[in-house]
Amino acid sequence: MPVTANSGAGGGGASPPAARIVELIDSGGASEPPSNAGPLAVDAVLLTLAAAGVPAAWRGVRRAADWARARGDRPWRTGSVRLLPYAVPPLLLATLHEVIGWLFGGRDVAWFQVPYLFTSFWAALVAVTLACAVVVSARVVRLLTSSPASYRQAAEPPPESDAHP
Repeated sequence: MPVTANSGAGGGGASPPAARIVELIDSGGASEPPSNAGPLAVDAVLLTLAAAGVPAAWRGVRRAADWARARGDRPWRTGSVRLLPYAVPPLLLATLHEVIGWLFGGRDVAWFQVPYLFTSFWAALVAVTLACAVVVSARVVRLLTSSPASYRQAAEPPPESDAHP
């Protein structure tokens, strides 16, 4: 009889249930099931970290004007370099299925399988990604509306010339 198991975060594959079935058949009594305290603790920590991203994003949006004023006298490149770390969570979210496939020994993992396999991690990553997007959007808007012409010129396309070649 084949034994299948859930491949979610709390699943350990089909080997533990198969071993318990063999033990039940051999001894006539069932052993104690393993405790799920470890995965539950990890899920709780990840979801707490995801929830902590909401007030951090709120603070980042509220301080966007101060952030833009502090970078107002500098070239636009310095402001954009300061925003680069906010690109890490969205990039990880977009390529998470490839990273997990690599961690699983090169197996092909579809993007839609990731929330099923690692629900809490995926939820935390989505929350942090949204927080990063909100903070970057607020900072860019403040930078373009309240800073010198160097930022506005960098954001505008170059003017078209009327001269014909």
